[in-house]
Amino acid sequence: MVNLYVGLGGEQAEHLGVGLLCDVDFADRRAEVLMPPDAAARLTEIIFGSIRVSPGGRELGFSRAGMHC
Repeated sequence: MVNLYVGLGGEQAEHLGVGLLCDVDFADRRAEVLMPPDAAARLTEIIFGSIRVSPGGRELGFSRAGMHC
């Protein structure tokens, strides 16, 4: 799931923006996400998308359907 385009959510369904998932460890409930700096402190939810994108913005293809974490 590296380079997965994700949505960023905060408290009470607040939309914080979008980011790029760089790494995820579900067992430890940790994720590395490239995101706007002001979103990090308020982040409560990561919404997985279905498109993979390079850090430079080039489309890399699709992943399976989106899911919440």
